[in-house]
Amino acid sequence: MKNSMERGERAFWRRSWAGWICAVAALFGLPDCGSKGTVLRGGNANGGASNGGTGTGTGANGFGNSGNFMSWTGGGGNGGVGTGATGTGVGGGISISLEGGVTVDGGYVGSVTLTCTPGSLVVSGAPQTVQCSVALDGGVRAVDVVWLVDDTRIGSIGQDGVFRANGFVGGVVKVTAKVGTNAGGSATITTSITVDLQIQNNVGGISGADIAKMAGGGSADGQFGWLYPYDKTVFPRGLQPPELQFKGGCADATYLKITLPHYQYEQASQGSSPLRISIPDPIWKGLTLSTTGADAVQVSVSKMCGGQVTGAITEQWGIAPQKLKGVVYYATYESGSLGLANGGMVRLHLGGQSEKLLGGCFICHSASGNGEVIGPTDENVTNTYDVSSGTGAPSRMASWDYAVMNFYPGLTFDGKRILSSGG
Repeated sequence: MKNSMERGERAFWRRSWAGWICAVAALFGLPDCGSKGTVLRGGNANGGASNGGTGTGTGANGFGNSGNFMSWTGGGGNGGVGTGATGTGVGGGISISLEGGVTVDGGYVGSVTLTCTPGSLVVSGAPQTVQCSVALDGGVRAVDVVWLVDDTRIGSIGQDGVFRANGFVGGVVKVTAKVGTNAGGSATITTSITVDLQIQNNVGGISGADIAKMAGGGSADGQFGWLYPYDKTVFPRGLQPPELQFKGGCADATYLKITLPHYQYEQASQGSSPLRISIPDPIWKGLTLSTTGADAVQVSVSKMCGGQVTGAITEQWGIAPQKLKGVVYYATYESGSLGLANGGMVRLHLGGQSEKLLGGCFICHSASGNGEVIGPTDENVTNTYDVSSGTGAPSRMASWDYAVMNFYPGLTFDGKRILSSGG
């Protein structure tokens, strides 16, 4: 083996193709490819000698058209001239199977493994990485590998084989390694990485003893219950998190727990009156991305007042694995945050924040079927507005007094005509 290695290395530095093949063969423990017409691994690459004898000539390239390792072209080998036997050669190239075998020109060389270390990890709101690699017999690491993942919601993988979990989404991601060949084919091997999210978020500075007490449950307030969301509510992706609302007596502190497979979030907050609990945006987005839609989200809430615990009260939510598209218009009697002290109309881009559209008493309104025209009415006048752009202040299209139009004018689908219930 040592002599074979030395011969291969000398030939390699002379930039001889035949020497290059000998060097690779020696590195991987294949038999000597010297002047005796030796068969490589019983015909793995060529049926005959790789090189001819030294006495009467030099041998042709035993591998035919050879490329660099891990992407050999499967050309037939030429027979040696001199003492070597005649080679026949068989095309084939390289392939990697799911069972872990590597073949070169139709002959089995050894096993291949895809390893990601560690194979599972716990994230808590910060990115984490996992190194993946493809190894051949003897622990030799493969190069020129194309890396893919089947679910970029959980994380991504670079061509360095490093998987990067984003830190807010849990689940199981499939990692695929592909190796191409000069013969035009490709080979694939896969494995999986499990990512579990576990976050404990004490946003209210609640003591550990009080958190443990609320987690244990109690029944002090018989009026404690959910107001919003409703049980079995299904949320699409892409929306702002809901504000959890409750009925019942006082609350000095609250404890929220949300679970589904590969996801657990716990939050301790200060109490309020009326009782509300807000979920941070990154937590809500990660929650909606951690389910395919088939898993029920389990939600439980407990509260403490004067050292007495009530709860947990529970609900189940669903998450639809798609986003809603469009703009929602609605009326409000009052909204201090939007500057609508006397009511008005509000525009909400799904996934965004509500914004003032029209101020004043525009509670009664109609809308065209295509969503491009609205017809709000107050006690004195009905106006139609073009809202097709979805942005900026709406432009007024037409105006009628109340006696003519009355409430709730009926708009055609395109909003170009109107049906009045007035005189």
